[in-house]
Amino acid sequence: MLTSESLLVVVALLISISFSTVSRAYLDPVQNTPVAINGEISNYDIKKDGSYTLHYDSTATLLQESARQPFGVFQTQYQPQTEKVKLDTLTVTNGTTVTNVNSDYVENKPIASDGYGFQSANQITVNFPAVQVGSNRHVVLDQTSTPMTSGYSMFSTSVAFGLGQYYEKGAKATFVSDAKIYTWVNDPEHLLKIDQGVLPNNRYYLNIELTQPVYKAFADEDHITTNGAIVPWVDVSTSDNWGQSMEPYASKYDQIINSPLPAKFEADYESIKGLATDEAKMSAVLAAVQKDVVYFGDWRAIDGGYIPHKLADIANNGKGDCKDMATSSVAILRKLGFDAHVALIFRGANPVITPFPTSVVDSFNHAIVYLKTSGGTEYWLDPTNQQSFLGINEDIMDRKSVVLAQGGKSFIAQTPVPNSVNNFASIRMAFTPTTGKDASVAATIGLQGYLSVPFTTANLGTSKNATDTFILSRIVDPSHASNVKFADYQLPARIAQNQKFSVTFNYKDLFSATSEGQSLSLSPPALYNDVIGVSDQRASDIYLGVPRTLTIGRVLVGQTIQGTVRPDCSIDTPWYAESMTERQGPNGVEEWITENYKTDHIPASQFASADFVALQNKLIDCFDSYGVIFKPTAPPTPPAAQNFTYTLQGGAGGPGAN
Repeated sequence: MLTSESLLVVVALLISISFSTVSRAYLDPVQNTPVAINGEISNYDIKKDGSYTLHYDSTATLLQESARQPFGVFQTQYQPQTEKVKLDTLTVTNGTTVTNVNSDYVENKPIASDGYGFQSANQITVNFPAVQVGSNRHVVLDQTSTPMTSGYSMFSTSVAFGLGQYYEKGAKATFVSDAKIYTWVNDPEHLLKIDQGVLPNNRYYLNIELTQPVYKAFADEDHITTNGAIVPWVDVSTSDNWGQSMEPYASKYDQIINSPLPAKFEADYESIKGLATDEAKMSAVLAAVQKDVVYFGDWRAIDGGYIPHKLADIANNGKGDCKDMATSSVAILRKLGFDAHVALIFRGANPVITPFPTSVVDSFNHAIVYLKTSGGTEYWLDPTNQQSFLGINEDIMDRKSVVLAQGGKSFIAQTPVPNSVNNFASIRMAFTPTTGKDASVAATIGLQGYLSVPFTTANLGTSKNATDTFILSRIVDPSHASNVKFADYQLPARIAQNQKFSVTFNYKDLFSATSEGQSLSLSPPALYNDVIGVSDQRASDIYLGVPRTLTIGRVLVGQTIQGTVRPDCSIDTPWYAESMTERQGPNGVEEWITENYKTDHIPASQFASADFVALQNKLIDCFDSYGVIFKPTAPPTPPAAQNFTYTLQGGAGGPGAN
């Protein structure tokens, strides 16, 4: 069983992006568990002001040598300003021998931040002696806690079972509270017994018991994609009203946002107010704050973890974290007349750990800007990023957020999934065979929306040569390219813009020789290996990335198809669509491919569906063992990249379409 902070960390690990070429990721058989947690008991006593005491009692058994090192170490962190932890029992039992951990094997000290920022946490580390396969470890501790934010009187936590990659049984969590207790339950396999009510002394109680063992560890893939909903977990809170529970935060944010703009931000306002469009103003505000404020975190109690600094301090110091940068942006945007607010959100690949009706503040790890125009268009802006982008970023899409509205009227809003049409890449390539397997190549790359975001100088921060190599790597393996010449291009400093690049180069070992002529293989799409490699036992989702559309046009200049022209191939599923055409065109052999990633992932629950099976079969039909065979029809002349005029017949438009 894990509580809220551990839950966020583990689930974030569970849903990290997978780029594995083999995607089995099945649930490991229970007999393979390296550790068995035989009983984990958490008893909470909650006061009206949100403070609480916790009695924690855990026993575990080491079953596999592979887990001997992590099993022998117990660590926990706490905020000494608001929390106190007392270790009661620390023992290792081997057979009939019980060994107590002495003080030399216990460390309790402040820890430095592992990133750019301040924190005030202490960490307790326990090194258990005499650990071997079959050892039983026993930990008992007591903790007292008060809210980290002044004026805040709500208790909230999450408890999860089976998320530690270990077998777990006999877990219980009990809560007794002066305030009414609210829950949100995720129990897909009905493993929990939950009882709650009112005691004779008018205090409220909640009992959560794991009635059956649970073991949800993944095998055969290091980085998996899942939403965490496969294990049982419960949000527990003394509030079911986000507006009410977030009022202490919203009022503090309002007080800071409504203070006079410091001179630096006032100058930004003056330089931006005359811009012609709302979009230009929003982009300029994000770019200004990114320029004015360098990221430096403050996660200290009291107030540091959740409440921003004063605007004057942020501007004068030129330092701040996400809540400081969001607050500064909102202050400028409001003076420009926008309906803008700070919004709290979970940043990462996981859309599940988000605010439900039960209020759990640890659902969040990030602050952004929510803005609604007079026409009703919503924007979700992230000033913490190095580039100014008005579209939805991949790491905050498709999840709920709490908007800290003015006057304490906070509300829940949903971030959208971007439309694949708005994130577009167009690649056009002309190959002119030279000698043997080599070719001269002229190419254009057009990018718009989210796909253009990496191409800002703030993101790259590299030399021209390194930038050229980065761009070239989007279409070919740079190690095979020589005599690379880019047409002049300018990358935006901070505000993401549609981009177009033109380049010529020589490419080595592009073709293969056959008895009928030379052959050029057609590479499968990025999701090919993940989809084809899926087994019936796979339990993790397939992550596709941000929804996007790619169009790829290739012409083999001055060449003629040998044999039968390949029939058109098309795929259309709820997650991915593709069309592929090969034809003899006026300038040579043409291939046209359009890929449409409609959503960000394919749920594991769909792997047995007819649509997914059809996707697998179609990918095999379209791409397995395929190459176009060709011979020259006339001596070709390589085109210059900046004058790339070969028009592919029947192609869609977009940046760099010709």
